[in-house]
Amino acid sequence: LEITPTLQWQTSDSSFLEYGCRVYKVNVVAGMTYAFQLECADCDWWDDLAPMMEAHDTACNTMDIPTYSLNSGTRTWSFLAEYTGAVYLRIHGDGWQGEAFTLSYKTVGPATDACLDAPVVPVPFDGFVELQGSLAGITPNGDQLAGTAWQDSAVAWYALEIPENCYTFMVSYCGQDMALPGSMGLLATECGADSLVYGMPSFYFPCSNGNVNDEYWLLQGTYYLPILANPLDPANNMYHIAVGCSNLIIDGIDAPTTTGSWGIHPNPGHDALVLTGPGKGGRSMEAWFLDMTGRVVKHLPITTTSTPMNTSELKPGAYFIRLTGETSPVVLRWIKE
Repeated sequence: LEITPTLQWQTSDSSFLEYGCRVYKVNVVAGMTYAFQLECADCDWWDDLAPMMEAHDTACNTMDIPTYSLNSGTRTWSFLAEYTGAVYLRIHGDGWQGEAFTLSYKTVGPATDACLDAPVVPVPFDGFVELQGSLAGITPNGDQLAGTAWQDSAVAWYALEIPENCYTFMVSYCGQDMALPGSMGLLATECGADSLVYGMPSFYFPCSNGNVNDEYWLLQGTYYLPILANPLDPANNMYHIAVGCSNLIIDGIDAPTTTGSWGIHPNPGHDALVLTGPGKGGRSMEAWFLDMTGRVVKHLPITTTSTPMNTSELKPGAYFIRLTGETSPVVLRWIKE
């Protein structure tokens, strides 16, 4: 079957027989991002016999493209085309069974000058989508970014569709050729860009070329990503970024603390809590409190394996507590009553 993705979702209902497969010839254009979703009503995606997707180039070489699970009934997959031509998508089982399935597919266009026209990027849970294009010719028209240093700057937009709460959402600029172009460290919750969510540079995944990875704590929904034009490259204004979600979170609610893990007590709590853990191991560590919009509202040093913290100034609600200084990300959730 031959398919040509467009900016709108299209679907193909098909199947494969026992020991068989279904192959799609996908027409692609270099520099464009393509998204696919595979649904199977009767499948258990955790079963080794569930349908799988493979991609091959025109020389039949297997392309190294990861597949992500959004939920028990859907797998999603995306890639940035490196050439113009065809990619062959092979859908098959792992053994004897045949299966019916629905394949959805679309292309993600380049960032647009107007926020309201921004292409929608389906962001996979626990995976990344690469985005690439040019910002040449963009204008500041309609880009408010009210109250920020970039209020009258020229930016282009993507709309990021987050399928579920994401406690470590990252916008990575490591693919940029020049240091620090594009990053504004914020997302907008609506077009008009006067309702903003601020991120912070990643403590754990810095870029080796001087660029940044911005991290956010996001609830399910749609967020608008502005990309700042690069004044050092006005003719081309090329960008190459990646966006993705990874839920690196430990719930911590009334869970007993064990060796090698961090915990909070009491949880839920009131005007004080105790953070317990395996110790600093000679590291300089801090606890950062963030509200549900991702805004830092408090931070304190971690001094011992059992650190009391005064939280009387915080309003009742849910908070994320991020521990910096560990070798891998640790995020705890705490509720103040």
